[in-house]
Amino acid sequence: MRKLVTLLLLAANIYLITQIYGGWKQEQTMRSGQGQNSGFSNIPLSRPDHQSQTAGNPASEQKKEFGTYDAEVIKRFHEFDWYREDVMNSGIPRNKERIEDPSAILGRYHAYVLYNPGGESSEMLSDVEIAAGQSDLTVLFQWVYMYSPDTGVGEEDHITSAFRGSLEEGTITASGPGELTVTQFYYEDGTIRGLGSMETVSKEPALLALEKQ
Repeated sequence: MRKLVTLLLLAANIYLITQIYGGWKQEQTMRSGQGQNSGFSNIPLSRPDHQSQTAGNPASEQKKEFGTYDAEVIKRFHEFDWYREDVMNSGIPRNKERIEDPSAILGRYHAYVLYNPGGESSEMLSDVEIAAGQSDLTVLFQWVYMYSPDTGVGEEDHITSAFRGSLEEGTITASGPGELTVTQFYYEDGTIRGLGSMETVSKEPALLALEKQ
């Protein structure tokens, strides 16, 4: 009889442990999924009908939400999957040759900026032109879209930010509304990519990825 009671208690403990572990695993899976789908990742791959999103809702008519963007916006964001899903965490592959030729670096780029990495981040997409002047280098950002946890996705109406500095041995250092550094340019997938960092006037850090157009 005592052995039977012991066996029943052991079985009950094993069942309880498996239930607790199963619940923990489910919670971890949900948290992981939420992390992977944060920010611009919430933009769907197809555009739903805008009227169904905003009809009878004045607030929605004034502010675009994730689902109201067309394929061009989605394409712009996914241009930087290579950075967000790989290079941002793993770095540049070792076999990539560093570009230092100014004539190859100058030109038009698309940019992805991640503000406050590791915290409550916001993300921005921008058109960028890197041009050489008579005495210095100009890096002009024309902001296109921004995502923040508080406001969602918004258009930036082509607000511009100009940085001026120098290009030496493949590295850009410039100042403007904050500080800008591009530490490396390299060839990948038939184009030129650049990696760097920014710091706002209020000392907020940001990561920067560039892809030449």
